[in-house]
Amino acid sequence: MSRIWGTVQGGGPWVDEESAERIGRDDEIGISDEFDSPLELRRHYEEALRAVDIALMLSAKDTAFYFAAFLPFYLTSLIDKERLISLRNVYYERLKAYDDRHGAGYLETLCYYVLYNCNAQKTAKRMSIHRNTLAHRLEKIAEVANIPMGNGIILQNFVLFYQIQLYLRKGKGESGPSAVSFMAKGTEEGGHLR
Repeated sequence: MSRIWGTVQGGGPWVDEESAERIGRDDEIGISDEFDSPLELRRHYEEALRAVDIALMLSAKDTAFYFAAFLPFYLTSLIDKERLISLRNVYYERLKAYDDRHGAGYLETLCYYVLYNCNAQKTAKRMSIHRNTLAHRLEKIAEVANIPMGNGIILQNFVLFYQIQLYLRKGKGESGPSAVSFMAKGTEEGGHLR
């Protein structure tokens, strides 16, 4: 299996994993999905470049971007903007309204929690907060949004909607939450994040 490491600056049009380690911090690296056949090289090179393009548009702070982590953003880019704007998610809207009024950061908290596979310990560590603080936030999120925290499909859809909103805001040049940086990091321990 191979991956393409497409770069935007320095390092040439693509480099292998060993060369990628030598590329400087000012370079952005797009990492394609794995593939087996050299006939798939062009498609995976394009994936690597798309990952970098989307990451730069979203102002991601890392230097290596996995296409798989940016797939929701890529798919979002293929949909008509007016249609995206018309989408609604009641749980997102409730939390956003609460965050706008109180500055609680519940949208980002729930997004971290779901993307860390609802693992409170990893989520709290990543957010640099105590587990009890996270537990309190999650209780408040469930209360404010009336979201069924045990329903994986609803939570997954919430994160997808969050990503669509982030894409729309960044596409307009607006600033947004920092969650994009962790969505871009690839995989760890069979999960979706590093």
